Amino acid sequence: MSEVKASYIQRNNANLDDLQPKARLYRFEEMLGYVARIGNNNDYAVYCASADWTLDTIADYGNKISEQEARDLFPICLEAGLNYRW
Repeated sequence: MSEVKASYIQRNNANLDDLQPKARLYRFEEMLGYVARIGNNNDYAVYCASADWTLDTIADYGNKISEQEARDLFPICLEAGLNYRW
């Protein structure tokens, strides 16, 4: 059985209905890529790595960023009432 790849939504194109469990939002800032992973418990976490990495690699192996930075980068997660997952 082949593995299903996650689908990604560019942060500026996301709406509140998109923020379902397992959804992934992304954005790029200069040399870095960021992926917000929406969890099953009304939560999310954001991972960061080189913009040269694939989105799957950033999401799976990137460094988790601080809650404040995540709020600044993905304010839609706050609008949705999601909690930051540590």
